Amino acid sequence: MKKGNLLKLFGVISVLFLMLQLILYKTVYRQTVDFSKPSFKVSHTEKLRLLKIFLTKASELNINIFLIEPDILLSIATNKTSGHMTCSYLCQSSNVITFGIHGNKEQESYLLDDFIADGFLVIESYVKKSLSLPSHLTSNQNLPSHYFLFQTGLILHVVVYYTRGDNFVWSSRVLFEPGVKPPWLKINKLTFGKHSAATFNSIETEVIKIDNVQISVPTNINNFLSDVETSTFIECNYDRAELFYKKNPKDSSPSSLHFQKKGRQLLAKAKDILDSMGIRFWLSSGTCLGWYRQCNIIPYSKDVDIGIWIKDYKEGLTEYFEDHGLLLKHQFGQKNDSFELSFRLGEVKLDIFFFYEEDDHMWNGGTHAWTGQKYKYIFPKFTLCWTELLDLKVRVPCETKSYIVANYGPNWFVPIQDWKWNKSPPNVKDNGMWPTKDWERVIQVYD
Repeated sequence: MKKGNLLKLFGVISVLFLMLQLILYKTVYRQTVDFSKPSFKVSHTEKLRLLKIFLTKASELNINIFLIEPDILLSIATNKTSGHMTCSYLCQSSNVITFGIHGNKEQESYLLDDFIADGFLVIESYVKKSLSLPSHLTSNQNLPSHYFLFQTGLILHVVVYYTRGDNFVWSSRVLFEPGVKPPWLKINKLTFGKHSAATFNSIETEVIKIDNVQISVPTNINNFLSDVETSTFIECNYDRAELFYKKNPKDSSPSSLHFQKKGRQLLAKAKDILDSMGIRFWLSSGTCLGWYRQCNIIPYSKDVDIGIWIKDYKEGLTEYFEDHGLLLKHQFGQKNDSFELSFRLGEVKLDIFFFYEEDDHMWNGGTHAWTGQKYKYIFPKFTLCWTELLDLKVRVPCETKSYIVANYGPNWFVPIQDWKWNKSPPNVKDNGMWPTKDWERVIQVYD
């Protein structure tokens, strides 16, 4: 064949190949774009086939991938039936099925390579190394957080869990580099990944058989689902803390370091007690400000402050604290009005403020021990989220800034050491006086 004809033949073949690639691209792209539409379906047979490939490969690599899709888990917990040949559980959900995995970057890399080789499209979400995450989570440049595996209309969403702090399990929200997120993936429609999350101290799993598929699920499904509903996690802003310390150098004096150590021990002990009683609490007042502003306990505060809903109060709380070595320092108010407790562990004090809910605000009370004057501290409505302080998993108001501004005003970033508890807060209001005849009951102060 002449050289010119050979070049023409190569040219025709190249054009045909490019046309074929274009047709295949358009077909795949049309499927993925249409995926978010109700009319797009994947057959039960195909869904089970892909799931078996997914789970088999993970098993071969000794990776524990466990089902966390709430609709399916709820159905399993409700019916407790196994061994079905038909697709009774796995095919009742949408075309997104969510799994969890404990973070192990090397194992995940092998697994993803296998899936890509088998024709899955894999999209990864990372948390980039940043001061906005604690250093032990950012030893590598990128921290894998979510994987999305696609084939023939099915999305397998894999949430990567990491153990942090006092052994609690955490996952990041979904974050993509600009231009990486496919336009049809609606993050706000995902069950997991809209926000960072913290669940219980570990996720124990067991293997069951459903739809003729061996699959790992949380051992206590109901507990897992309950935790998921209240799992929103707010990361302390380490960038803001660094800025604060640039303007206000850290107090590293022995007395300050000693107080921070003792304050952390007191908070950990209070957490253990209240968790064992099933009582929710959150960081309040100066302890909340210290977390929000500098990711630490304020060294000159000399106490630890927490809040509890009055509706969560349980009889015997004081006795339980004292049984665990915390001595009652004072008790003010009564359960239906301005209730407050204070305990001491060594030289550090724990103040517990009980919060009351009104139609348009929350409030906690205060009492002057020597005059009987009552005070009311008013806060805008708030909900509770998880965070981490000094390796402890604790709650804070989700609407943290409005909570801080209410209590400390717009200049909360500026440290004030001369703080008067009944005059300085912008949200404090006079609330009358306790009748003298009630003082013995509502003002109890101990050495």
